[in-house]
This record gives sequence, structure tokens and C-alpha cells, in this order.
Amino acid sequence: MGAADGGRGAHHPARAGRIRLRSEMAHPRPRGRRREGMKDFEREDNMKKRLNVLYAAAISLSSLVVGTAAWAGTVRIMTTETNPDTKKVLESVIADYEKTNPSTKIEVQYVGFQDMTQKLMAAVAAGDPPEVFNVQNQYETFELARKGIIRPGDPIIDHVGRKDYFDRVLKAMTLDGKVWAVPFSIGVNVLWYRKDLYDKYGLKEPKSWDEYLNNLEVLTKSEGQGGGGKFYGTAMSVGDTWLTNDIVQNWMWSNGATVFDKDGAVTLDKPNAVDTFAFLAKVTSFAPPGVNNYSNNEMMNAFATGAVGHTDYPFRLLSYLQQFNPQLLDVAVPMLHPPGNGPGAHPAALLYIKSWAFSKGAKNQKEAEDFISYLETGDRKIRMMKTVPVHYWPPLKSVSENPSFLDQPLFKTPAGEKSLAVLKQALDVGQFPLNEAGEPQLKLGPVLQSRSLAKILEQVVIRKTPAETAVDAVAKKLK
Repeated sequence: MGAADGGRGAHHPARAGRIRLRSEMAHPRPRGRRREGMKDFEREDNMKKRLNVLYAAAISLSSLVVGTAAWAGTVRIMTTETNPDTKKVLESVIADYEKTNPSTKIEVQYVGFQDMTQKLMAAVAAGDPPEVFNVQNQYETFELARKGIIRPGDPIIDHVGRKDYFDRVLKAMTLDGKVWAVPFSIGVNVLWYRKDLYDKYGLKEPKSWDEYLNNLEVLTKSEGQGGGGKFYGTAMSVGDTWLTNDIVQNWMWSNGATVFDKDGAVTLDKPNAVDTFAFLAKVTSFAPPGVNNYSNNEMMNAFATGAVGHTDYPFRLLSYLQQFNPQLLDVAVPMLHPPGNGPGAHPAALLYIKSWAFSKGAKNQKEAEDFISYLETGDRKIRMMKTVPVHYWPPLKSVSENPSFLDQPLFKTPAGEKSLAVLKQALDVGQFPLNEAGEPQLKLGPVLQSRSLAKILEQVVIRKTPAETAVDAVAKKLK
């Protein structure tokens, strides 16, 4: 899963027929570390810690055990795409496919993010892996490739149309000249602000870190302290979570900073990287109490309930606002992260990807290729992408420009219209995590998987460790 891909178990704000006044705002109260909104991420953390052990067990056992499929033409798909609307469309596509391909049966196993890796590795160890399964990030994909568990997806890429994919997307899935998974959807982490509050206080969209800090201060003092209510400039995630890690990496890029350079040398301790953590500590001073307990649900909920003027979150926020406070769709504005003052600073956006991977040892590989090629083309792809608007953004240029795909109510709101424009910007200048310095940097994978960036920020903000000291401790280990 993408770090910012959660949202289940969130406290849902009351539906609103208008933008609520500050006196009506329900300030989201962060709960303890074991709160419901964090459980998925904690389980996923444990899952990833067991990843290498499961890989080793799977490889050693798969050579000893040979399983059997239900019948010769069965294509088994293991997926974490459990949204009810997505499931409905997928099952409809399967029914249509089976009518014209009666010798092939498609079986879908829906699993939770926290269970995916363990179930997959158990199937591999039994010598009977699913033909197709979801992969949630670059590092996991490349590790599966290096372990010999998956095979390249180039035949499907060519069938769908290689030139139709966004170049940046295929590059993110390419290692040693091969595309190791077929992109299903892409997502973007962006910054959000309330245009009505900007207009109220004469603020302009920030073009720099300094302007952003100024806007946070104005909103916190004028709308919050000055108005006597509990209102804050921004929501902020500081705890040891995947979302925090993504937020930090995104802001680092906006200041021209990376963890490694293109040659693999450590650059985390460079001034522009250190300055990022000091900057985020200032940002946090304008956030609600309990930022170390904030993650996906709290970041959406704080903005949706009107408790903050900004949040740092993917486009999934649009669907959340549509469901729980649709009036905010008139004033919520997404933007790329503004540039800092470091060398190479630029507007930044973190991209993430979901893909289909193909088991190397599966029985019905050709049938699997045929079905995924069918699923990823024609109106079927459009129907799948429309099940979670904007959060599912197609990796195919033709689909992203298709009038049928764009004909969605959410896209016609002010927030939706602005999101389409920002998405196009993000696909031009945004970056995937392992590609921060150009080509995929595999040694960056373990750093991100251990959430080292989140841990540094937690040290700086919660333990008041100087940014240079906290960064230097991690950089020395990397060297």
C-alpha cells in the first residue's frame, strides 16, 4: 500500500450542508498509538519486517512442493483492492471475459493490506502462487524480482500500448531494462489549503517555504487564537508512520534534497536536507496537539471538520470531502509543495503506484497475461478507474484524457477542476520514492521501509533533538 492510502476506521465528521463555523467545528482528538486508525499501519509495519524471512522461506520451499490449480484454465488473482465499487466492476469484467473465454476461469482472492505479503509468500512456498497479485510500491516489486518470484510485465505493457503509459510511470517500474509490474493506478501527495480563508485574510498561494510559514501563522493567530476558537494553521503527521515518511521526503525534494545522490553517496546530511527537518518543526508549531499520533485518518478528518486551514495528503481527500463535508469542495485547493531555499529547490509532489505482478512459477501464465491485458484496456479500464475518483489516476495517457473518464461529478467541482490541473503538473515534475535522484536507487528501499525519515522528524519535534544531530546519527549509519 502506498503510505497514504489508508482511511479505514476513521472517525467520520457529521455530514454538513454548509461550511461550518468555527464554533461548530469538531476538533479531531488524537487517540493513543493503538487507536483504530493506526492499526492497519502497525500491522503493515510488522508485515514488512517479516518480508525477508518470508521471501527466504518461500524460495526454499517452492522448490520442494508442487501444488495444483483448481482446474487447468484457472487464473487466480490476489488483490487488496477491496473497495465495494471496485469489486463490483472487477467482477462484472470477469463475467464478461469468461463468456468469451469459456475455457478460462478467473478466481479473485481479496485480502487486507496487512495480510497480503504473508498470504502471497505462503502460496509461493506451497509451490502454488496466484498468477497475478497487487504490489504496492517500487521496493517490494524489485525485491520480488531479485528473488526470482515474479517475471517481467513487458508482454502486457506492449499489448496495452507502451507509448500510452506516462514515461515517468514505466521508469518507476523498470530495473535492468525490464518493467517488473504492470501499473494499475498512480497517486499523488499534495498540499491543500482553504481558499475562503485565504481570501478572508488576503493571503496568496505560497510560492516558497517562507510564504507558507507566514500563511500558517496568519491563520493560526487570526482564525484561531484571535477568534477564540480551536483552529490551527495545518494538520501535520509527525509520528513513526508511512505517511510521515512520505511527507518528509516530499518536502526534502522541494528543497532540492535527497537521501542518496545518483551514484549512491549519502546526501541526507547535506544542509538542504537538514534544513527540511528544521522547517517542518516550524510547520508543526502551527498544528494541533498530538501530531505524533496523527496519520491518514486524522489528516483528512482535521481538514474535513474545519479544524485546520491546510493538510498534506493525497487526492483521496476529495472523495472524503464529497462524502462528509461536500461544501468544502467549493474552497479546498490542492497545490504542489512550494520550493524551499536550498540549491535545486523546486515545486514537488510525491508519486506512488499500484501495479499487477505476475508469479514466475504460476501455471496459467498466458491466460493471466490475456486477462490483465483485457482488464487494462477499453472501457473496462475507465470503469475501474472511476470507482475511486482521482485517488485512482490512470497510468495511461489515453484514459486520463478520455471524455468518459473525465465525466465524473467530482471533477466538476471547483476542487475537482483544480485537482485535474495539479495532477498534470505533478506528472511532469513529481517523483516516485526510489527515483528521487533519477534511476531507481535500491539502497534507498530499506531506508524508506524502516521509516528513517519519520523517525528523524519525531526526534526533532517530539524529543527536541537539534535537526543536525538527529540527521547526522542516521547519515552515519547509512555511510
